[in-house]
Amino acid sequence: MALVETQNLVKHYKKHVALNGITLSIEKGEIFGLVGPNGAGKSTLVSVLTTLSRPDSGTARVVGFDVQKQGKQVRRNIAIVFQDCIVDDDLSGYENIDVYGALYNVPPAVRETQINELATIVGLKDKLDQKAELYSGGMKRELELIRGFVHHPALLFLDEPTLGLDPKARQQIYAHIRKLNSTYGTTIFFTTNYLDEAEVLATRVGIINKGELIAVGTPDQLKSAVESDSVELVVDTVSMELLDAFRGLPWVKNAGSAGLKVVLHVVHAEVHVEEIIQIAHRYTRKIQSILLKKPTLNDVFLHYAGEVLR
Repeated sequence: MALVETQNLVKHYKKHVALNGITLSIEKGEIFGLVGPNGAGKSTLVSVLTTLSRPDSGTARVVGFDVQKQGKQVRRNIAIVFQDCIVDDDLSGYENIDVYGALYNVPPAVRETQINELATIVGLKDKLDQKAELYSGGMKRELELIRGFVHHPALLFLDEPTLGLDPKARQQIYAHIRKLNSTYGTTIFFTTNYLDEAEVLATRVGIINKGELIAVGTPDQLKSAVESDSVELVVDTVSMELLDAFRGLPWVKNAGSAGLKVVLHVVHAEVHVEEIIQIAHRYTRKIQSILLKKPTLNDVFLHYAGEVLR
């Protein structure tokens, strides 16, 4: 069952095209990651799907309801955690969640059970009585995350959920999202600038650039579209003869250098490692290191968009 279905969504802001014909389907139970640079259209798409903004043309259905004609029904069945933290520092962690649950008409007894259960999952059970002003940035994000789950939404939107968090806090948020998804079966739609975040967290990824959805698939499916692996050699001498020798090989797509590092893009690199080493030894005295890397989502973005996502 598709919880998100869009057809040719278009959204303009004056002369700027924020969304240009977005067609997308997201199935129940997925963790879907939307990746793209700032200004690519990620937040605009979330705004349309959560009824905060109206498209100029095209259609969108969320949890089975039309976002333009049945906005109230959409909002009853979703939750959203925005980029900017909206925790009330004057309330305790428990009160922040309790107020949110009351807004969704969750009965008091059910709210209490839900809050304690969710707080246990993310490790905030012993901190619920503290004022939110005493929480770290990561803890506030955890608080917002479980607050979004308190009414058991069918679909949870997370707009850049780890923005500004340190690496340890990011990893904790990843673990919580996976646990909440597996425990409750809630479909999760998140946006991110971090390609590694999409790779480790999403079951399926959409890549958006300049308002256009340029690729959708599992991380492995997307990476399979990139034909070459990368091989990095650090040598004692880099010469044009060395680079030309690599460039003349049919299985080398590209060869370049940065300082004493030679970077090759090679089809099925693991098959050619021995030959790469032999060629390098002809033109250098010493190979200090060699590293073979499989394609990443950054390579995928480069493949489809013609630029690196930074």
